[in-house]
This record gives sequence, C-alpha cells and structure tokens, in this order.
Amino acid sequence: MKLKEKACSRGSKSFPFCIVVAMALFAAAGTKTWNPTVADGGVYKWNNAANWLEGGAATTAPATGDILEFDSSSAAIEAVNDCTGLEIAGMTFTGANAITLSGNKINVAADGVFSADSTATITLALPMDLNGMTTFSSTGARGSGATYEFTGAIGGAGGIATGGEWSGTYNFRAANTYEGRTYLTNGIAFHVYDGGAFGSASSDTYYSIRRYPTAISSNDPIAPLYFHGVTIDEPFKVWGYQSKSLIFPANTTNILNGDIYSSDVGNVERWFLENKTRVVCNGVVDLTST
Repeated sequence: MKLKEKACSRGSKSFPFCIVVAMALFAAAGTKTWNPTVADGGVYKWNNAANWLEGGAATTAPATGDILEFDSSSAAIEAVNDCTGLEIAGMTFTGANAITLSGNKINVAADGVFSADSTATITLALPMDLNGMTTFSSTGARGSGATYEFTGAIGGAGGIATGGEWSGTYNFRAANTYEGRTYLTNGIAFHVYDGGAFGSASSDTYYSIRRYPTAISSNDPIAPLYFHGVTIDEPFKVWGYQSKSLIFPANTTNILNGDIYSSDVGNVERWFLENKTRVVCNGVVDLTST
C-alpha cells in the first residue's frame, strides 16, 4: 500500500496523520509462514489469511513489507498469489520437496532477500518487479543446495545478486527487463535459457562470474555459466580462477553481441565449447582486462 503524495505533503493538514499511518504499516509488517489450510477450487491462495501463520498463531494475509516463509519439509508446495500490488521484503525457503509459486506479480522492496536453506527446486513462476538490488542465495555444503527456476518475468529498476557458499543452481528461463546489474557468484552453476535473462541491454547491466580459489581444487569448475543457444545483447565481465568459466553445450548456437571483459589478469579463463557448438562474438572480446 502506498500513500498518495498529495495527501502526505508537508503542506497538507493530513501530514501528521500520514506519518502515523506509515508507521502503522511498517509496524504491521512481519514474517508470514505458509500453512495451506483452505483451498479455493483445489488451489491454495495467498490472499486467504487461513493459509498463513505468524509466530505459530493465526494471522492476516501478506501485507506490505512482510517476509514470506515456505517450508516444504512435509510436502511439495504449490501456492498461488492472488494478492494485488503486494510488496514484500523477501522470502525464505526450507525443506527438500518442490516449491512452486505462481500467480500475480509481486513487488520486491529495495535490498530484498530470497534465502534458501534447502535442497528443493524452487520455481518462481510469478512475475516480479525489483525496486533495488535483490539477493537470491542458497546455503548448504558446497555442491548441494537449492535449485532456483526463474520462469516468471522480472522487471523493475533493481538488479540481481546471488550469494551463498558455493551452493545452489540458478536457471534463468524468462525474458526479463529489469534495469540493474546482475552479479552471479558463489553458486554451483548458472544456466541461461533466454537471451533476455539478465534484463535490459539498454542499461548498464552485465553479468559476472566471480570464483574464489580458497580450498578449491584446480580441477573443480566452480560456478560456470552455461549458454543454452541464446542471443545476448548486453556486455558481461568474467572473474575466473578455475577452468571452464563459460560453457557452451553441444549442438547450440550462441550469439554474444555485447562486449566481453575478463578481470584478474593471470588467472585462468577458459571457454568450453562442446561438440558441434557455434559461438559468434559481435562485440569487443578482451580477456586481459583489469
């Protein structure tokens, strides 16, 4: 919920009232835990308060500023957002069974966080608008963690960063339009299935792989970026410490129209082209950049 600027201007008699309302809205924000109880036509929906708990007790449907929790330890989750104009602070995921979120668009507040202490496949099929840099992370032992499936379109002025400790797989499948940068780091692998996966090419967006050498085998590819037959317009920068920074799977044609830069001079940068793969680079390719 947003207050109208006209009603909340300092010159307005209603200004103190607006401050009180705004404080009440922030005070009401909390952490809502998904607890599917009442279905509508066989579908469990967000805008039914009976499907949520807060601190183990009954609560309201999600509201502005809330963090939403989804625990699939007991069973797979399919939850449909039928709220309109909902803005959340983030989500947390636990459990090993699949989690699928679909329905109406959500807005994500600036500095939003999506955190998965989970080994589940998490499908974010609902559209999102990002108001600032938004972090998606997976925790767990290196080589495990959650799998994020980004199938809903992502827009807004914000960007995406990934986090964790070499945990989690990130599959970008939608044509996105968000304007901010994309920082890919600390995952198991990143897969690109759509040329618009990393947002608008007209803004200063790029994607980067940063891979740390600490306690990592020299033969162990860390956080490679896979291109699955896509045409990508924006530039990207690669930080690489191990082999196979960029992987182009067999029988694909990939067209990279943006400039490609590599940082950390002296470290290994390898492009791995599998059988019958074609890569066309139409921009500047600089593998010795600082």
